Amino acid sequence: MMKKTYENALKNLSTIQRHVDIILSSEWEYCQQNDESNDIYSSLRAINTLLSGIRSYVKVIDDEAQATLSQASHIISSVTYGDQPKSFFEEHFVKAFFGTLPDLIERIHGLDLQGVRNTKPEVKIQYSHGGYRVGAGRKKKEKTQQIRIPESLVSDISELKEIYSHLGSEDKERIIQRIQDLVQAVKDGNF
Repeated sequence: MMKKTYENALKNLSTIQRHVDIILSSEWEYCQQNDESNDIYSSLRAINTLLSGIRSYVKVIDDEAQATLSQASHIISSVTYGDQPKSFFEEHFVKAFFGTLPDLIERIHGLDLQGVRNTKPEVKIQYSHGGYRVGAGRKKKEKTQQIRIPESLVSDISELKEIYSHLGSEDKERIIQRIQDLVQAVKDGNF
């Protein structure tokens, strides 16, 4: 188990920058042949856990910083903890996925640390490499499913998910009804 401060956790994102360069280059085939792809996959799992730790233990005042961390966590967890993690190694998917990361990493490194406040002094963030396991993780009252959505919808859907998780049961039912009404309106061509 390793312990990292908030600043060091952000710096750890540069670990995957090297993997981005490798995968987007002709060395990807070489990496697969020499089992280096497993190292890349392990790195992503660790980074995802770090991001979750950052969001859990650190109060982010800056909305843009919060959105950036949420986006990073969503992108990485969609790969590392998906129902079919082996799809990560399909070349066309890997290149599409990593193509979104350089700008994201740059924005995370550029976050204004003055806009961030620890919830308590000397906050430490812990992570282990973890991994996808059936039945693992925090038990939830409401079951969830993994889906792929267009990148243009990620921000809005993530924000809706966050809001939904804090609503009471009646408000949740109203949200569900509004979404169902929207879907039906689109089907009927009345949107």
